[in-house]
Amino acid sequence: MCVLYDLIFALFSLFYLPYSILKRKYHKEFLQRLGILPQIISQKLKNKRIIWMHAVSVGEVNAALPLWKAIRERFPQCRVVFSTITKTGNNLAQKFARSDELVVYFPLDFSLVVRKVIKVIQPHLVIILETELWPNFIARCKKSVVPVILVNARISDSSYKRYKLARPFLKPVLGKIDLILAQSEKGAARLISLGVQEEKVKVTGNMKFDNIDYSDKNVDYSDRLRLLLGLGKQDKLLVAGSTHRGEEEIILAVYKELLAQFSNLRLLIAPRHPERTPEIEKIIVQSNFIPARITSLEHQAPGTRHQAPVFILDTIGQLRDFYAIADIVFVGGSLIKRGGHNIIEPAIFSKPVISGKYFFNFSDIFRLFIDNQAIIISQDGGGLKRMIRDLLNNPEKADRLGERAKEVVLRQRGASRKNLECIYEYLDKNSFF
Repeated sequence: MCVLYDLIFALFSLFYLPYSILKRKYHKEFLQRLGILPQIISQKLKNKRIIWMHAVSVGEVNAALPLWKAIRERFPQCRVVFSTITKTGNNLAQKFARSDELVVYFPLDFSLVVRKVIKVIQPHLVIILETELWPNFIARCKKSVVPVILVNARISDSSYKRYKLARPFLKPVLGKIDLILAQSEKGAARLISLGVQEEKVKVTGNMKFDNIDYSDKNVDYSDRLRLLLGLGKQDKLLVAGSTHRGEEEIILAVYKELLAQFSNLRLLIAPRHPERTPEIEKIIVQSNFIPARITSLEHQAPGTRHQAPVFILDTIGQLRDFYAIADIVFVGGSLIKRGGHNIIEPAIFSKPVISGKYFFNFSDIFRLFIDNQAIIISQDGGGLKRMIRDLLNNPEKADRLGERAKEVVLRQRGASRKNLECIYEYLDKNSFF
């Protein structure tokens, strides 16, 4: 089975590597994914008890942060090695890691590669965020008697359809996982239907509700950001977060029509992939607006009044800051079939949130908000325009919508604590520490 999987994975890599180079996803640290780790890593980990945490990208890393912090406190005798697949996720993890912790790239799932990396890191426990199923890696951990725990596990509607077709192959992989902590009852049921033993699955909630602690986003901080944008007291800010190709044109058309009625409305577009900034600048110019990158504003006098620009957030890690000063938020990846993005971040700031109808990647989270009338779903650009206009004309309605959104978030918190308790109970029961 491993030989067949290695062959399939090799064929996939032959196509993926040129694509990743073309899309500039290849970087010098990619050698780590081939199992070529700096010598200092083995030296730094020597004679340490290692907990290896893995998260794919920024969203998963953000979700992992509260658990990572809790693990430090519960297991002070251990050291955390944190791995990611994307560079943006790796950069975020680097910011959070302590000097005695390591952040690396997850190895490609070839037998020889994962065997080499596991031998170097020598983990005593592996914690994988969400549903990252790497057959060779999990099998090697099993052979090395390293427990593997899946936390914040979920299976989206689209993934479940594919997983059902691959059930004969997935079942033995899932069987090698020691404990699965699922986001929801639906996710747990799906995992069990795919062959996971029921006693291995527990429902603990979604950790993405836990990484929201913005006590530092005070009034002074918000004032400084509004000053950076040159916004006056009467100005309203519409933030379009995590947008994808095909959405900016719709948003700009909506904004142009709204601007005729609401001259104090300003727009900030935060593309999901900041490297698209030059492309978005052209779209803004074609819409007869002046683009202004956030990074360029830092070199201007604070409070400079810009002539009807459209701001572009061309950095990573600042979107939450601008959600905090927004008056209305649209979360992208939802007007087109991308499956939506995280709506928890603007919700905790009591912001009225609008999404398109394509949110299948976050259906469980969206259902909570929809059931509590804490989000507005737009079918298309025309609906988006009507909804934004309605919220601008009815600020009390916008405030109520935002408050309900925050209440949903606060009620769902606690998954990280539950996950830690389950992990500790499992390890204690099996005398691992």
